[in-house]
Amino acid sequence: YIKFVETNTSWSGVMRFGFTSVNPATLRGCDLPRYACPDLTNKQGNWAKALGERYTASNILLHFSVNRGGDVTYGVNGEEKGLFFSGVVTSQPLWALFDVYGNTVTVEFSHANAEIEPPASASQFDMSPQSVDCNHFQLSSLSLNGAPSSPAVTPFAPLIFWHAHITLVPLQFHPLMGRNVSLVTDGTIAARVKHEYCNAVVFTARPIRCGETLVIQVLGIDRSVISGLGFGLTSCDPANLVSSSLPDDSDLLLDRQEYWVINKDICRNSEVGDELSFCISDDGEVRYTRNNQVPVTLMHVDRTLPLWAFFDVYGNIKKIKLVGTTMTPCQGHLPWSPTMSSYSNNSLGDGVSSSGSVGTAHGSSVLTLDMPPLGHMRPGSMGTNISRSSSSLPTSCVSSSGEYACETSTTYPAASPLATPVSQ
Repeated sequence: YIKFVETNTSWSGVMRFGFTSVNPATLRGCDLPRYACPDLTNKQGNWAKALGERYTASNILLHFSVNRGGDVTYGVNGEEKGLFFSGVVTSQPLWALFDVYGNTVTVEFSHANAEIEPPASASQFDMSPQSVDCNHFQLSSLSLNGAPSSPAVTPFAPLIFWHAHITLVPLQFHPLMGRNVSLVTDGTIAARVKHEYCNAVVFTARPIRCGETLVIQVLGIDRSVISGLGFGLTSCDPANLVSSSLPDDSDLLLDRQEYWVINKDICRNSEVGDELSFCISDDGEVRYTRNNQVPVTLMHVDRTLPLWAFFDVYGNIKKIKLVGTTMTPCQGHLPWSPTMSSYSNNSLGDGVSSSGSVGTAHGSSVLTLDMPPLGHMRPGSMGTNISRSSSSLPTSCVSSSGEYACETSTTYPAASPLATPVSQ
Protein backbone atom coordinates (compact mmCIF):
# COMPACT_ATOMS: atom_id res chain seq x y z
CA TYR A 1 0.00 0.00 0.00
CA ILE A 2 1.32 3.42 -1.04
CA LYS A 3 -0.27 6.69 0.08
CA PHE A 4 0.16 9.84 -2.00
CA VAL A 5 0.96 12.46 0.62
CA GLU A 6 1.75 15.43 -1.60
CA THR A 7 1.19 16.20 -5.26
CA ASN A 8 1.21 19.27 -7.47
CA THR A 9 -0.22 20.27 -10.84
CA SER A 10 2.79 21.98 -12.35
CA TRP A 11 4.20 18.86 -13.98
CA SER A 12 3.09 16.11 -16.30
CA GLY A 13 2.79 12.43 -15.44
CA VAL A 14 2.34 10.48 -12.22
CA MET A 15 4.44 7.97 -10.32
CA ARG A 16 5.59 4.85 -12.14
CA PHE A 17 5.60 1.61 -10.21
CA GLY A 18 6.17 -2.08 -10.68
CA PHE A 19 8.69 -4.77 -9.83
CA THR A 20 12.33 -5.66 -10.43
CA SER A 21 14.28 -8.89 -10.05
CA VAL A 22 17.56 -6.95 -9.82
CA ASN A 23 18.78 -6.76 -6.24
CA PRO A 24 19.26 -3.04 -5.44
CA ALA A 25 22.24 -3.94 -3.26
CA THR A 26 24.11 -4.93 -6.42
CA LEU A 27 23.56 -1.56 -8.09
CA ARG A 28 25.37 1.74 -7.93
CA GLY A 29 23.61 5.06 -8.31
CA CYS A 30 25.29 5.69 -11.64
CA ASP A 31 23.88 2.38 -12.94
CA LEU A 32 20.29 3.65 -12.82
CA PRO A 33 18.91 5.52 -15.84
CA ARG A 34 17.05 8.82 -15.71
CA TYR A 35 13.59 7.31 -16.15
CA ALA A 36 11.97 4.08 -15.04
CA CYS A 37 9.81 4.08 -18.18
CA PRO A 38 11.07 3.30 -20.72
CA ASP A 39 14.79 3.39 -19.81
CA LEU A 40 14.70 0.93 -16.92
CA THR A 41 11.87 -1.25 -18.25
CA ASN A 42 13.84 -1.80 -21.46
CA LYS A 43 16.43 -3.64 -19.38
CA GLN A 44 15.92 -7.27 -18.45
CA GLY A 45 14.34 -7.97 -15.07
CA ASN A 46 12.39 -4.70 -14.72
CA TRP A 47 8.64 -4.21 -15.12
CA ALA A 48 6.86 -0.90 -14.47
CA LYS A 49 4.11 1.31 -15.80
CA ALA A 50 2.80 4.84 -15.26
CA LEU A 51 -0.28 5.43 -13.14
CA GLY A 52 -3.05 7.30 -14.94
CA GLU A 53 -2.95 11.11 -14.89
CA ARG A 54 -6.42 11.21 -13.33
CA TYR A 55 -4.89 10.02 -10.06
CA THR A 56 -2.89 13.24 -9.61
CA ALA A 57 -4.20 14.06 -6.15
CA SER A 58 -3.04 13.86 -2.56
CA ASN A 59 -4.57 11.35 -0.14
CA ILE A 60 -4.86 8.64 -2.77
CA LEU A 61 -4.18 5.16 -1.44
CA LEU A 62 -2.69 2.87 -4.05
CA HIS A 63 -2.30 -0.86 -3.64
CA PHE A 64 -0.86 -3.36 -6.10
CA SER A 65 0.27 -6.97 -6.17
CA VAL A 66 1.62 -9.62 -8.52
CA ASN A 67 0.38 -13.21 -8.72
CA ARG A 68 2.43 -16.28 -9.61
CA GLY A 69 1.30 -15.97 -13.22
CA GLY A 70 3.04 -12.60 -13.51
CA ASP A 71 -0.12 -10.48 -13.62
CA VAL A 72 0.04 -7.19 -11.73
CA THR A 73 -3.28 -5.85 -10.45
CA TYR A 74 -3.91 -2.58 -8.65
CA GLY A 75 -6.57 -0.57 -6.87
CA VAL A 76 -7.16 2.98 -5.67
CA ASN A 77 -8.81 3.99 -2.39
CA GLY A 78 -10.00 0.45 -1.75
CA GLU A 79 -11.55 -0.01 -5.20
CA GLU A 80 -10.05 -2.69 -7.40
CA LYS A 81 -9.10 -1.39 -10.85
CA GLY A 82 -8.10 -4.72 -12.35
CA LEU A 83 -5.11 -5.77 -14.44
CA PHE A 84 -2.31 -3.20 -14.66
CA PHE A 85 0.18 -5.14 -16.77
CA SER A 86 1.47 -8.69 -17.24
CA GLY A 87 4.68 -10.53 -17.99
CA VAL A 88 6.50 -10.35 -14.64
CA VAL A 89 8.83 -13.31 -14.11
CA THR A 90 7.97 -14.63 -10.65
CA SER A 91 10.43 -17.52 -10.44
CA GLN A 92 12.94 -15.29 -8.63
CA PRO A 93 12.84 -12.74 -5.78
CA LEU A 94 11.12 -9.47 -6.64
CA TRP A 95 11.53 -5.98 -5.23
CA ALA A 96 8.90 -3.27 -5.60
CA LEU A 97 10.07 -0.42 -7.83
CA PHE A 98 8.92 3.21 -7.71
CA ASP A 99 9.75 6.26 -9.80
CA VAL A 100 8.62 9.35 -7.84
CA TYR A 101 7.86 11.22 -11.02
CA GLY A 102 5.97 14.21 -12.40
CA ASN A 103 3.13 15.49 -10.25
CA THR A 104 3.91 12.98 -7.49
CA VAL A 105 5.94 14.78 -4.81
CA THR A 106 5.70 12.67 -1.64
CA VAL A 107 4.57 9.08 -1.05
CA GLU A 108 4.71 6.82 1.97
CA PHE A 109 4.23 3.15 2.71
CA SER A 110 0.83 2.65 4.28
CA HIS A 111 -1.80 0.00 5.06
CA ALA A 112 -5.30 -1.00 3.98
CA ASN A 113 -7.05 0.94 6.75
CA ALA A 114 -5.29 4.26 6.15
CA GLU A 115 -7.54 7.33 6.37
CA ILE A 116 -8.00 9.25 3.15
CA GLU A 117 -9.94 12.39 2.33
CA PRO A 118 -12.88 12.12 -0.09
CA PRO A 119 -12.34 13.56 -3.61
CA ALA A 120 -13.62 17.01 -4.46
CA SER A 121 -17.21 17.19 -5.67
CA ALA A 122 -17.76 17.71 -9.37
CA SER A 123 -20.45 20.27 -8.52
CA GLN A 124 -17.77 22.92 -8.15
CA PHE A 125 -17.36 22.98 -11.91
CA ASP A 126 -19.52 24.70 -14.48
CA MET A 127 -21.79 22.00 -15.87
CA SER A 128 -23.98 24.22 -18.07
CA PRO A 129 -24.73 22.20 -21.23
CA GLN A 130 -23.60 24.80 -23.72
CA SER A 131 -21.53 24.30 -26.83
CA VAL A 132 -19.83 27.31 -28.39
CA ASP A 133 -18.14 27.32 -31.76
CA CYS A 134 -16.61 29.97 -33.97
CA ASN A 135 -19.44 29.67 -36.52
CA HIS A 136 -21.43 32.86 -37.10
CA PHE A 137 -24.64 33.45 -39.06
CA GLN A 138 -24.61 35.40 -42.31
CA LEU A 139 -27.20 38.17 -41.90
CA SER A 140 -27.60 38.32 -45.67
CA SER A 141 -29.30 34.93 -45.56
CA LEU A 142 -32.18 36.28 -43.45
CA SER A 143 -35.31 37.44 -45.22
CA LEU A 144 -37.42 40.32 -43.89
CA ASN A 145 -40.30 39.70 -46.32
CA GLY A 146 -42.08 36.45 -46.92
CA ALA A 147 -41.24 33.09 -45.39
CA PRO A 148 -38.10 32.99 -43.26
CA SER A 149 -35.15 31.21 -44.80
CA SER A 150 -32.69 29.01 -42.97
CA PRO A 151 -29.55 30.92 -42.07
CA ALA A 152 -26.36 29.63 -43.64
CA VAL A 153 -23.49 29.03 -41.26
CA THR A 154 -20.11 30.32 -42.34
CA PRO A 155 -16.94 29.30 -40.50
CA PHE A 156 -15.26 32.32 -38.96
CA ALA A 157 -11.94 32.29 -37.15
CA PRO A 158 -11.51 34.98 -34.48
CA LEU A 159 -8.77 37.47 -35.15
CA ILE A 160 -5.40 36.89 -33.51
CA PHE A 161 -5.01 39.52 -30.79
CA TRP A 162 -2.21 38.74 -28.37
CA HIS A 163 0.22 37.56 -31.04
CA ALA A 164 -0.86 39.98 -33.79
CA HIS A 165 2.50 41.81 -33.75
CA ILE A 166 4.62 38.66 -33.73
CA THR A 167 5.77 37.08 -36.99
CA LEU A 168 4.61 33.49 -36.74
CA VAL A 169 5.93 30.83 -39.08
CA PRO A 170 3.06 28.64 -40.36
CA LEU A 171 3.01 25.06 -39.11
CA GLN A 172 0.59 22.28 -39.95
CA PHE A 173 -0.63 19.23 -38.13
CA HIS A 174 0.73 15.86 -39.20
CA PRO A 175 -1.74 13.81 -41.28
CA LEU A 176 -1.52 10.97 -38.73
CA MET A 177 -4.24 11.50 -36.10
CA GLY A 178 -6.72 9.73 -33.84
CA ARG A 179 -9.93 8.30 -35.26
CA ASN A 180 -12.18 10.89 -33.59
CA VAL A 181 -10.53 14.05 -34.91
CA SER A 182 -10.36 15.57 -38.37
CA LEU A 183 -8.24 18.23 -40.03
CA VAL A 184 -9.92 21.02 -41.97
CA THR A 185 -8.84 23.82 -44.32
CA ASP A 186 -5.08 23.74 -44.85
CA GLY A 187 -4.24 21.25 -42.11
CA THR A 188 -3.96 23.87 -39.37
CA ILE A 189 -7.38 23.28 -37.74
CA ALA A 190 -8.22 20.13 -35.78
CA ALA A 191 -11.82 19.44 -34.79
CA ARG A 192 -13.09 16.62 -32.59
CA VAL A 193 -15.90 14.52 -34.01
CA LYS A 194 -19.29 15.45 -32.60
CA HIS A 195 -20.45 13.40 -29.57
CA GLU A 196 -17.00 11.81 -29.21
CA TYR A 197 -14.67 12.53 -26.29
CA CYS A 198 -11.63 10.31 -26.82
CA ASN A 199 -9.00 9.29 -29.38
CA ALA A 200 -8.60 12.82 -30.75
CA VAL A 201 -4.81 13.16 -30.74
CA VAL A 202 -3.04 15.31 -33.34
CA PHE A 203 0.69 15.91 -33.85
CA THR A 204 2.78 18.73 -35.25
CA ALA A 205 4.23 18.01 -38.68
CA ARG A 206 7.79 18.46 -37.39
CA PRO A 207 9.67 18.47 -34.08
CA ILE A 208 9.63 21.63 -31.95
CA ARG A 209 13.01 23.24 -31.37
CA CYS A 210 14.38 24.47 -28.05
CA GLY A 211 13.58 28.17 -27.67
CA GLU A 212 10.64 27.89 -30.06
CA THR A 213 7.15 29.04 -29.04
CA LEU A 214 4.12 27.21 -30.43
CA VAL A 215 0.83 29.17 -30.57
CA ILE A 216 -2.66 27.71 -30.95
CA GLN A 217 -6.10 29.31 -30.82
CA VAL A 218 -9.30 27.85 -29.38
CA LEU A 219 -12.05 27.78 -32.01
CA GLY A 220 -14.70 25.65 -30.33
CA ILE A 221 -15.67 24.72 -26.77
CA ASP A 222 -18.15 22.44 -25.02
CA ARG A 223 -19.06 23.67 -21.53
CA SER A 224 -20.79 20.40 -20.66
CA VAL A 225 -17.33 18.87 -20.12
CA ILE A 226 -15.25 19.82 -17.09
CA SER A 227 -11.76 18.69 -18.13
CA GLY A 228 -9.25 20.47 -20.35
CA LEU A 229 -7.05 20.11 -23.39
CA GLY A 230 -4.18 17.64 -23.40
CA PHE A 231 -0.70 18.75 -24.46
CA GLY A 232 2.44 16.68 -24.63
CA LEU A 233 5.75 16.01 -26.32
CA THR A 234 7.16 12.80 -27.74
CA SER A 235 10.30 11.52 -29.41
CA CYS A 236 8.11 9.25 -31.56
CA ASP A 237 7.91 10.37 -35.19
CA PRO A 238 4.17 10.27 -36.01
CA ALA A 239 5.11 8.97 -39.45
CA ASN A 240 6.04 5.70 -37.72
CA LEU A 241 2.61 5.35 -36.09
CA VAL A 242 -0.67 3.99 -37.37
CA SER A 243 -3.96 5.56 -36.35
CA SER A 244 -5.33 2.29 -34.95
CA SER A 245 -2.42 2.10 -32.47
CA LEU A 246 -3.47 5.33 -30.71
CA PRO A 247 -5.35 4.55 -27.48
CA ASP A 248 -8.67 6.07 -26.41
CA ASP A 249 -7.01 7.36 -23.25
CA SER A 250 -3.91 9.37 -24.17
CA ASP A 251 -2.45 8.55 -20.74
CA LEU A 252 -1.75 5.11 -22.19
CA LEU A 253 0.73 6.63 -24.62
CA LEU A 254 3.09 6.71 -21.65
CA ASP A 255 3.25 2.91 -21.85
CA ARG A 256 4.95 3.00 -25.25
CA GLN A 257 8.70 2.47 -25.53
CA GLU A 258 9.35 5.95 -26.92
CA TYR A 259 9.66 9.08 -24.80
CA TRP A 260 6.22 10.56 -24.03
CA VAL A 261 5.06 13.24 -21.57
CA ILE A 262 1.58 14.74 -21.35
CA ASN A 263 -0.51 17.14 -19.28
CA LYS A 264 -4.22 16.50 -19.77
CA ASP A 265 -5.87 19.33 -17.91
CA ILE A 266 -4.95 22.57 -19.66
CA CYS A 267 -7.34 25.53 -19.97
CA ARG A 268 -10.36 23.96 -18.26
CA ASN A 269 -12.49 27.13 -18.52
CA SER A 270 -11.61 28.19 -22.04
CA GLU A 271 -13.32 30.70 -24.30
CA VAL A 272 -13.48 30.86 -28.07
CA GLY A 273 -10.58 33.02 -29.25
CA ASP A 274 -8.22 32.11 -26.40
CA GLU A 275 -4.58 32.05 -27.54
CA LEU A 276 -2.43 29.40 -25.86
CA SER A 277 1.33 29.30 -26.25
CA PHE A 278 3.83 26.59 -25.36
CA CYS A 279 7.59 27.11 -25.25
CA ILE A 280 10.50 24.72 -24.69
CA SER A 281 13.42 26.53 -23.10
CA ASP A 282 17.03 25.66 -23.81
CA ASP A 283 17.21 23.74 -20.53
CA GLY A 284 14.08 21.66 -21.23
CA GLU A 285 11.50 23.64 -19.25
CA VAL A 286 8.11 23.65 -20.98
CA ARG A 287 6.19 26.85 -20.22
CA TYR A 288 2.56 27.57 -21.01
CA THR A 289 0.58 30.78 -21.04
CA ARG A 290 -2.94 31.83 -21.94
CA ASN A 291 -3.65 35.25 -23.44
CA ASN A 292 -0.38 36.88 -22.38
CA GLN A 293 -0.70 35.97 -18.71
CA VAL A 294 2.22 34.99 -16.50
CA PRO A 295 3.81 31.80 -17.90
CA VAL A 296 3.67 28.66 -15.79
CA THR A 297 5.80 25.53 -16.01
CA LEU A 298 3.99 22.45 -17.29
CA MET A 299 6.84 19.95 -17.28
CA HIS A 300 10.52 19.42 -17.92
CA VAL A 301 11.63 17.32 -20.87
CA ASP A 302 14.76 15.73 -22.24
CA ARG A 303 15.98 18.42 -24.62
CA THR A 304 18.54 16.08 -26.21
CA LEU A 305 15.74 14.31 -28.12
CA PRO A 306 13.80 15.52 -31.16
CA LEU A 307 10.33 16.22 -29.77
CA TRP A 308 7.06 16.45 -31.69
CA ALA A 309 4.28 18.33 -29.93
CA PHE A 310 0.88 16.66 -29.75
CA PHE A 311 -2.56 17.73 -28.57
CA ASP A 312 -5.40 15.65 -27.23
CA VAL A 313 -8.48 17.62 -28.39
CA TYR A 314 -10.19 16.63 -25.20
CA GLY A 315 -12.48 17.96 -22.52
CA ASN A 316 -14.14 21.33 -23.04
CA ILE A 317 -12.00 22.22 -26.06
CA LYS A 318 -13.32 20.65 -29.25
CA LYS A 319 -11.60 22.64 -32.00
CA ILE A 320 -8.16 24.27 -32.17
CA LYS A 321 -6.12 26.12 -34.77
CA LEU A 322 -2.36 25.80 -35.06
CA VAL A 323 -1.49 29.47 -35.59
CA GLY A 324 2.27 29.02 -35.97
CA THR A 325 5.62 29.21 -34.22
CA THR A 326 8.26 31.81 -33.46
CA MET A 327 11.81 31.82 -32.16
CA THR A 328 11.25 35.33 -30.76
CA PRO A 329 10.73 35.29 -26.96
CA CYS A 330 7.14 36.40 -26.49
CA GLN A 331 5.69 34.74 -23.39
CA GLY A 332 5.17 37.50 -20.81
CA HIS A 333 6.59 40.13 -23.20
CA LEU A 334 3.48 40.98 -25.27
CA PRO A 335 1.57 44.26 -24.77
CA TRP A 336 -1.52 44.10 -22.55
CA SER A 337 -4.78 45.73 -23.62
CA PRO A 338 -7.51 46.82 -21.16
CA THR A 339 -10.09 45.95 -23.83
CA MET A 340 -9.22 42.30 -23.27
CA SER A 341 -9.37 42.42 -19.47
CA SER A 342 -11.91 39.62 -19.44
CA TYR A 343 -9.19 37.31 -20.68
CA SER A 344 -6.76 38.38 -17.99
CA ASN A 345 -9.32 37.75 -15.25
CA ASN A 346 -9.56 34.11 -16.23
CA SER A 347 -7.12 31.62 -14.76
CA LEU A 348 -4.33 30.33 -16.94
CA GLY A 349 -5.84 26.93 -17.21
CA ASP A 350 -7.75 26.20 -14.02
CA GLY A 351 -6.19 22.77 -13.93
CA VAL A 352 -2.72 24.29 -14.23
CA SER A 353 -1.39 26.19 -11.25
CA SER A 354 0.04 29.63 -11.87
CA SER A 355 2.49 31.68 -9.89
CA GLY A 356 4.33 34.93 -10.13
CA SER A 357 7.49 33.27 -11.34
CA VAL A 358 8.50 30.46 -13.62
CA GLY A 359 10.01 27.36 -12.06
CA THR A 360 13.62 26.47 -12.71
CA ALA A 361 14.39 23.50 -14.94
CA HIS A 362 16.72 20.73 -13.89
CA GLY A 363 19.01 18.74 -16.10
CA SER A 364 17.86 15.29 -15.03
CA SER A 365 15.30 13.48 -12.91
CA VAL A 366 17.20 12.23 -9.88
CA LEU A 367 16.46 10.76 -6.49
CA THR A 368 18.47 12.30 -3.64
CA LEU A 369 18.83 9.99 -0.67
CA ASP A 370 19.97 11.54 2.59
CA MET A 371 22.08 8.74 4.03
CA PRO A 372 23.78 8.26 7.40
CA PRO A 373 27.59 8.46 7.37
CA LEU A 374 29.26 5.17 6.44
CA GLY A 375 29.39 2.83 9.38
CA HIS A 376 26.37 4.38 11.11
CA MET A 377 23.56 2.80 9.09
CA ARG A 378 21.18 0.79 11.24
CA PRO A 379 18.65 -1.73 9.93
CA GLY A 380 15.29 -0.01 9.64
CA SER A 381 16.78 3.43 10.16
CA MET A 382 15.61 4.63 6.74
CA GLY A 383 12.10 6.05 6.97
CA THR A 384 8.99 5.11 5.04
CA ASN A 385 8.43 8.55 3.50
CA ILE A 386 9.89 9.40 0.11
CA SER A 387 9.46 12.96 -1.10
CA ARG A 388 10.80 15.23 -3.76
CA SER A 389 12.82 18.14 -2.42
CA SER A 390 11.68 21.76 -2.67
CA SER A 391 13.71 22.11 -5.88
CA SER A 392 10.98 20.08 -7.63
CA LEU A 393 12.89 17.35 -9.43
CA PRO A 394 15.27 15.86 -6.84
CA THR A 395 13.65 13.70 -4.19
CA SER A 396 14.63 12.89 -0.64
CA CYS A 397 14.18 9.99 1.70
CA VAL A 398 12.87 11.34 5.01
CA SER A 399 12.64 9.54 8.32
CA SER A 400 9.22 8.73 9.75
CA SER A 401 9.69 11.45 12.36
CA GLY A 402 10.04 14.06 9.63
CA GLU A 403 13.76 14.58 10.24
CA TYR A 404 16.40 13.75 7.68
CA ALA A 405 17.99 10.38 8.25
CA CYS A 406 21.51 11.83 8.38
CA GLU A 407 23.89 14.57 7.38
CA THR A 408 25.47 13.39 4.13
CA SER A 409 23.80 13.15 0.74
CA THR A 410 24.20 10.80 -2.18
CA THR A 411 22.47 11.38 -5.53
CA TYR A 412 20.82 8.57 -7.49
CA PRO A 413 18.47 8.57 -10.51
CA ALA A 414 14.80 8.68 -9.63
CA ALA A 415 13.92 5.05 -10.32
CA SER A 416 14.11 3.62 -6.82
CA PRO A 417 13.58 -0.08 -6.01
CA LEU A 418 12.49 -1.20 -2.56
CA ALA A 419 15.26 -2.28 -0.20
CA THR A 420 13.88 -5.78 0.48
CA PRO A 421 12.24 -8.35 -1.79
CA VAL A 422 8.47 -8.52 -1.91
CA SER A 423 6.95 -11.86 -0.92
CA GLN A 424 4.65 -13.40 -3.49
